[in-house]
Amino acid sequence: MGYMVKEVFDKIRSRGISYVFSRTLEVVRGRLGETDYGIEERKCMGLFRSKSKGKENEVINKEYEARKFNLQKELEFRKATIRIAKKEDENYALPDDKPLTKEQKEEIDAFWKKYEFMGKIDYRAFQAFYNRSGIFDPRYVPHYITKFYLRPNTAPQKYITAFQNKAYLPVLLSNVKQPDTIVRKIEGLYYDRDSNHISLKEAVDICLETLNGGREIVVKPSGLAGGKGVEFLSSATEEELTKVFREKGRLFVVQKAIRQHPEMAALNQSTVNTVRLTTFLYKGKFIPAAALIKVGSPNVRVDNYKHGGCLLGVNMDGSVLPWALDIDRRRITELPSGVKLGEGGFAQVPCFDSVLKTAEKAHYDIPKIKLISWDIAIDDENEAEIIEANFGGDLRMHQVLTGPVFGDMTEKILDYYMLRKYSKPGITEEFDYNEYADRIEITGYAGHDADVVIPAEIAGKPVKEIGQYAFGFKKEIKSITVPESVEVLRDHCFFGCTSMHTLNINLDNLKTVAASTVNRCYKLDKDFKEKIRALE
Repeated sequence: MGYMVKEVFDKIRSRGISYVFSRTLEVVRGRLGETDYGIEERKCMGLFRSKSKGKENEVINKEYEARKFNLQKELEFRKATIRIAKKEDENYALPDDKPLTKEQKEEIDAFWKKYEFMGKIDYRAFQAFYNRSGIFDPRYVPHYITKFYLRPNTAPQKYITAFQNKAYLPVLLSNVKQPDTIVRKIEGLYYDRDSNHISLKEAVDICLETLNGGREIVVKPSGLAGGKGVEFLSSATEEELTKVFREKGRLFVVQKAIRQHPEMAALNQSTVNTVRLTTFLYKGKFIPAAALIKVGSPNVRVDNYKHGGCLLGVNMDGSVLPWALDIDRRRITELPSGVKLGEGGFAQVPCFDSVLKTAEKAHYDIPKIKLISWDIAIDDENEAEIIEANFGGDLRMHQVLTGPVFGDMTEKILDYYMLRKYSKPGITEEFDYNEYADRIEITGYAGHDADVVIPAEIAGKPVKEIGQYAFGFKKEIKSITVPESVEVLRDHCFFGCTSMHTLNINLDNLKTVAASTVNRCYKLDKDFKEKIRALE
């Protein structure tokens, strides 16, 4: 590690601090692998901290300018892509849309002013969403902001690559109901529902048995979006199935077709009409953000909007808007199937509580992904079934129906996942934390005080846990005062606080002490460290 860091600093004169920061972060990421991103960044930023108090503000400002400069340089390379993403918001616009007023533009500018690192806000999204939903709100999140700023910080690509594979989803989400997966093909190898390795013939035989039992099957290739490559089979010979399996490539699943709830089936008989529910994990708390129903087009088997379907807006109490958007982005009050919307028609999603509970269970199974758009079916047993998890789901679909996707949480989410990364220190909250039903877990420290006092209470709840690496590698900290309410110290929570000489904590209150909590805290009293280690 020492040699690699030296390599970085050898280039400081020719490349400047912006290069050093970005290159150092790259080096540390490469060495740490799956380590939490926040820790990686803090380690890198620590390389630029001056030991001199008098120069601290100067160094912090340089760090800010470096980060801002890096972002601006990055944007220069992505201008063309961003222009395309901005224009994509016009996909929901119509020629006769009302323009935004001067006052509305000023309101948008006022809300987005503090996110200066993204440049001048583009109004096209706000105009399109306003004209479709009938709701004006400066808190709409344009598509290009979601794509280039929000998603990279809420859904790290290294996790998405693994999680989005349909063949692995039944395993990842084992505690929620999903379509019965009878065969999986992974990297050319076949597996049964119990993950036993089987031959091609055995896989074909399993599917034939299901078909002969009168149950339709669905073959879903992995890695394709929008229903591409999905094939429904109600009957087939051994030769036909063998051909299908070979044509679908090296990654796919075979599932029993869902028998959906009669009210959902009535919306369009040829498709499984699913609830698209977008959920968020904010500081460890599950938040259902927005919902809609995707209704397929007659005689089409997939419910994708691009295949001629309709979008029905759903409020978070499960009630349905009295209108829908058709493929031409026009409002309709009656679906092509003849089902009417609003009073006297389809007005409430059946079993919506089951949809919310199922999504919550599923999201807590993959907490590394903070923002997920779920496709959820409601079956004939009045239960929700997870069809798909979309880590790059289109948030525009929600905003053209029910307004800003994050509502009152918009500013908090933007601050937590975007502003904190690119802004000057001190703008955001001093402590990062996860909020649970009965407690707060401190997960990070974003301040710059040498003497840190952890509050006993945050958001009306007691601080009971200090999370993994919460203060890890904070070399500038000299003392930490832990409140009496803290009962748990997670592993490495004070690891690498090399300047910390005082840790004010009541050891008698601790119920759980994980490993290596005070390792590399060289200035702490040795006897005191031994007392803590005795509790591990």
